[in-house]
Amino acid sequence: MKFIWLVGLTIILLPLLAKPCEASRKAEGNLSICSGPGCEAVAVDTPWPEASSPDESITVLFRKLSFRVPSDVDSVGIGDNLCVFRFKSGEPLLLSSETFSALNLPKRGLSVIEAADVLFTKTPKDPEPSGKDDRKSWRLMLSMKRGLFHTIPRLAVYRKGPLTIYQITEGPGPYRNVALVSHAHYQNYLMRLESNCEIKKFIEVLSTISVKEK
Repeated sequence: MKFIWLVGLTIILLPLLAKPCEASRKAEGNLSICSGPGCEAVAVDTPWPEASSPDESITVLFRKLSFRVPSDVDSVGIGDNLCVFRFKSGEPLLLSSETFSALNLPKRGLSVIEAADVLFTKTPKDPEPSGKDDRKSWRLMLSMKRGLFHTIPRLAVYRKGPLTIYQITEGPGPYRNVALVSHAHYQNYLMRLESNCEIKKFIEVLSTISVKEK
């Protein structure tokens, strides 16, 4: 089995994630409550994906996580902001990471993985945190929902042990399949995978995500 080690990737984001909807801003440090169709979207709790993965595959080791990609990868490009696996069919699979700066989050307040959970599982109807800094992060993530989920994409959340996968299918971005992966023991980064490959192939990749063995 082939292995690829990847460390030190920085950030690439859809423009919608990088800039929350300006209409939701009232004044510096004060965000209004999100309203609109996208604000009500929540991910559906779904069993951890189980898909047959081909015997011949490449294992990718990224920080504390690993996953496998089919062996029909034709090339691998590594840059400052992302890694691109390009399959022989021409489809790319992009790997990147999300941090405070990528999500435009203040470092005081919710952690990165807490913010991701708000984005995918909370709505304005849920009670807000009591702390001022946490509440600011909470409202910031809800304001992002309006732009990111206004097309009402399919959203799923998978949980297994310390791992959580948030999946967007047919979202508004340039890639129809997007997944954000969190590790409960590492609060301030997420692994991001995105591709326009067939959903079956994308699910196969997601099914192989695990905690990297020491």
